[in-house]
Amino acid sequence: MQKTSTIFFTGILVLLLFLNPATAKIAFEPGPEELPADMINVDDEEFVPIWQGPPLQIISYFILINCPLLAFPAELIYSSGLLAYLGYRIAPPTVPENRKKIHACIRDQPGISASRIAGITGISRGTVAYHISRLQAGGMIKKVQNRGNVGFFIATDDNTADKEYTLLHMQNSTEREILFLLLDTPELSQSEIADAIGISRPAVSWHMRRLDFDGVVESFRNGRGTYYRLMPDIPDILKKENKDQAISRDSGRASA
Repeated sequence: MQKTSTIFFTGILVLLLFLNPATAKIAFEPGPEELPADMINVDDEEFVPIWQGPPLQIISYFILINCPLLAFPAELIYSSGLLAYLGYRIAPPTVPENRKKIHACIRDQPGISASRIAGITGISRGTVAYHISRLQAGGMIKKVQNRGNVGFFIATDDNTADKEYTLLHMQNSTEREILFLLLDTPELSQSEIADAIGISRPAVSWHMRRLDFDGVVESFRNGRGTYYRLMPDIPDILKKENKDQAISRDSGRASA
């Protein structure tokens, strides 16, 4: 039985080789022993009978020439598997949801830093940095950097430099407390600010220099002491920010 099968398949192979003109001859390009001196490849071809080629190559050519559809399943499986893998790597299911969370966090807290976004959303810092870069590339958010302070804002917001700098400083809890203290009490000395919020006078001096440099507060002499007050446009910015924060908190509680 085995001998009969061998003879049968051998006969079919011989018939196909001699009856099919496509398999009559195969072109091989022999490699030169050395490259020409001018480094230009030689395109000479030599036609040899198919039976002089490597056996594995002969079988492959024979199968693909006579049954080209046999290559389709392997190609289909490989391509679909590769695309499925790349699709998973490029766009995992959590990408849109994480990006929405980050965008909403920036919208609700303009000027927020990447580290605070990670802390609020619970998303890792590396993932936050990636999505922030994608949001920036899409023109949905913008980065504002000033003297070491880095914060993010919704790109469509028409903010002035004063507002952006004020919101950046508000990301620092101490400076936020100082600003709202000056909103309630317009003119305070360095020692009064230190006593009110419970930090040292040198610390107050450091924060006030930063705020003064960015035009958020101004200093003036009154007798022998130095006093501070908010710049004219800053109170409205703080009041609006305080109101927006309250609305955001109320909507968050309602949705919960």
